[in-house]
Amino acid sequence: MNAIPISPISPTSASLSSTHAQPRHTLESLYAHALSLQRENKMVEASQSYLALLQHAPQHWPSFYNLGLVFQSLNRLPDALIAYQRVVAIKPDFAQAFNNMGIVLQALKRDHEAIDAYQRAITLDPSLAQARYNMALIQQARGQMTASTESLSAAVAANPKDDQAWDALYRALLGLRRQEEAIQTFLAWEAAIGRSPSLTAAGLAMSRYLGDVSKAHEYVKLAIDWPFDIAAPEALAPILGMLQYFDIDGKDLFKCYRRYDEATLKASPTSVPTLPRRAKGERLRIGYVSGDFRRHVMGRIMLDVISAHDKAKFSVHLISLCEPQHHDKTTAAFRAVVDTFTDVSALNDLN
Repeated sequence: MNAIPISPISPTSASLSSTHAQPRHTLESLYAHALSLQRENKMVEASQSYLALLQHAPQHWPSFYNLGLVFQSLNRLPDALIAYQRVVAIKPDFAQAFNNMGIVLQALKRDHEAIDAYQRAITLDPSLAQARYNMALIQQARGQMTASTESLSAAVAANPKDDQAWDALYRALLGLRRQEEAIQTFLAWEAAIGRSPSLTAAGLAMSRYLGDVSKAHEYVKLAIDWPFDIAAPEALAPILGMLQYFDIDGKDLFKCYRRYDEATLKASPTSVPTLPRRAKGERLRIGYVSGDFRRHVMGRIMLDVISAHDKAKFSVHLISLCEPQHHDKTTAAFRAVVDTFTDVSALNDLN
């Protein structure tokens, strides 16, 4: 889950009074140009334009606010913090600036100050769902799971269309083993949102838990047809995991894997060379991927299976998802009967 900043402020004449000889319409034009650069993701140029404007209108808090967002996107966090501090010095009742300030402080590992900023934002604007959601994230990071569910409940009450907050609340309740509340949250989320990638993943799991065949068909169809933009890989991964428990056509499942592959390449566009085709008479290469090449029920079963491979015909390669501290005598036995054993536990799907 990621903290949610609040978007740039559109052109406004608020505080656009120059301390120099620049007329107001010139300053408004400079502000519109800077905002246009920001929306085009030309962040360096946008920062330069906002700074040029602020030389003539040092009390123009919308420019400081947008400049803070620009600096955040450039990962210039200390500069972003200064920009937001200037905003609240000029306009101390601007809750959105305190929200974004909290995100920056949290990224700088200044959690106590981040909490104060989020609380200030919520006090100024109790309906500010982003601040409540961000407060929940920091509470979860500090192990305050019950408090985080309260913040997330308030976030979805403030903005029932906040799909990310619903998802976080649902998963937090499951983590606390508050199953009945998780079910009610899922049903309320379903009613509020209709459908989304994260709701599809939850729907696949919940339809099996509830034994609801019609709901299972509905969410399997959503997963296969996918009437959404391509989601991030981390949103698609649980859907792929859940689909293994449903009776679906292999072609449909393959289509879902291709979608995941497309999302992964989009997020991390690296080219991985394929192995050369086998020469005639060369052993058939077989790869197994698992987190259970160790003392585990699947490990014990698969050790016998893999040991039985005819080494004259098969080249066997194991790819382990298990962290090295869990390797044991069974792991050593696997290593002894295969051609290669590769530990990829430190990697994610993008690297």
